[in-house]
Amino acid sequence: MKVHKHSIVAVMLILTIMSDSAFFYTSINDRIRNTLLLFATLFATVFLCKKKIREMQRKYRTLMFIWGCSWIFLLVYTVIKFPQTNITILIFTSSYWIMPLLSLTFTIIALHSRDGYKKILRCVNYYVFALYILLILQKVAFETAGIVFLPFYSRLITSTNVYREFGVRLGMRGIENFMVIYNIFLILNKDKLKVQKLNYINFGLGLYCVIVIQQTRAYIISFIITVSIILLQNALQKKRFIKSLILLCLGAAILISTNLLSDIIGSLFSTTESYGADQMVRVDAINYFIQYFLKNPIGGFGFADGNTYASIVHGPLLRYWVNDIGLIGLLAQGGLLIILPVFLLFVWMIKTILKLKHVHRITEERKFMIICIWYIISTSISLSIFDENRILVAALIIGIFGLYTNTTLSDRYYLFEKRDIKI
Repeated sequence: MKVHKHSIVAVMLILTIMSDSAFFYTSINDRIRNTLLLFATLFATVFLCKKKIREMQRKYRTLMFIWGCSWIFLLVYTVIKFPQTNITILIFTSSYWIMPLLSLTFTIIALHSRDGYKKILRCVNYYVFALYILLILQKVAFETAGIVFLPFYSRLITSTNVYREFGVRLGMRGIENFMVIYNIFLILNKDKLKVQKLNYINFGLGLYCVIVIQQTRAYIISFIITVSIILLQNALQKKRFIKSLILLCLGAAILISTNLLSDIIGSLFSTTESYGADQMVRVDAINYFIQYFLKNPIGGFGFADGNTYASIVHGPLLRYWVNDIGLIGLLAQGGLLIILPVFLLFVWMIKTILKLKHVHRITEERKFMIICIWYIISTSISLSIFDENRILVAALIIGIFGLYTNTTLSDRYYLFEKRDIKI
């Protein structure tokens, strides 16, 4: 039986996605496993599918090349600036930054069939369904019996700062958060797109996990912004707008009735420690990281080890985290070597959308791509999708844009199942 090259790459991509999940965490050595799987998948993509890569838009390939070079330059920069750095450990702890290169893998798999990316998103939706269930079970198990069956959350046993409005809070990776946006987009565009029961189920489960389990203000605000953008997109179509408005009012009623909205607004001005890194600490962190970037604009502190160089990475009081302040944290961490590829990515994404303006058969796809950009922007204030725990989402999103870089073929590929088009 002949095994297609893209099938091998697809299997490796699946393993890489699963290994990145917090639910498959076993120990600190997982970074070694994840890095090796990532390198193996990228290697297989380049050498087994090099013909497909050559057919992709040159700007797309160049962007990914620049992204890979930024990682290499930052490795060299880190070793020179911090001579005590262990190079082997450095590679394993910093390899997450080249994860956006997996977008090439996503695009290649999608190009194999007309509805390739639709199948990818559907498979990811099934995957996050299992993750939502596991997350809910872990919360119930810990709150009722003190049981932690997922090693990644073993910190719950000793931590005293994991409780908020709805009890214990458990963090989620980027994929679980992003798929909530994917499902709500489908539901709000039901008249044009076919919606499965799983989309409704995952929207409900995902929203529950975001509000009740994750309890992260940044993502709740991000979802409110993103849904508002979808509403604006549907404003000219009465049927869609009314449905969207009803859902928004329902969501607002839930937020108000549970005091969650007032809790979020109040916490923005809070000086207590109930929300972890409180607002005063965040303000101090912003000042510290901006000053560090101005003194080290080329590469910031690079991928310096947070233990060996804790006073630099986390500030003199060891209370600052780059993940808490989004793109400002990235500035301090990688300086221009990190911000340059991110800036070029935004420019490329916007240009791609503009080129698709007159391709009418993928109108919904283009709208979703706009939503993706707004999602990236709205999460850049805190918990950016470019940080270590969420950067896999960047690969998924970039892969979508990569699929549509060739405008002469763009009307042949779909992200969603259309009601008026049989695929």
